[in-house]
Amino acid sequence: MNWLEFWSKLIDSIAWPLAVVILVLILKNKIGQLSSFRYKETEAVFNAITEEVDHLKEVESNSKKSINRLPYPQKRTSKLNMIILSWKEVEAKIAELSSLANHKIDGPGFTMHQIRLLIDIGALPDEIYDSFTIADEMQRKFFSRELPLDKKTIRKYEELCSRLVNIIESNIQKRKSSERPSS
Repeated sequence: MNWLEFWSKLIDSIAWPLAVVILVLILKNKIGQLSSFRYKETEAVFNAITEEVDHLKEVESNSKKSINRLPYPQKRTSKLNMIILSWKEVEAKIAELSSLANHKIDGPGFTMHQIRLLIDIGALPDEIYDSFTIADEMQRKFFSRELPLDKKTIRKYEELCSRLVNIIESNIQKRKSSERPSS
């Protein structure tokens, strides 16, 4: 092998990866703005996951604010964020009622146990448990993609969560008014 063949083989073996690296460097701004990538039947979505995580962090940090008053436009939130926020609002009201009733269970994933406890002590009506179960099951089916993420089903889910929040709020008001001393 002479030097000419050596350099020829070296250039042949390095040209392809070097061309890819140069293309990436040239197009790095456009690649950084890439929100999804589809190749054959697979698709990678980059923005959706980071937006949901950022949004959940914002909700957690603003937990003392009402969820309805968070400073973001509804148009920009993803469909899954709307589902999460609807359920977070229910959880916030459950937590408020639990602290008023002095029967709070702390920890992640205890919402259904907390609801059952509130029903057992009479802080919530017995008939409401089925609605909570339906809302919880719908949320799981949204995330496992068994339910479609279309406007109609999301609207139904939001209406169900809104009704649950109204029922819990009325029970909070009843509990607050019964705790006030009458003059």
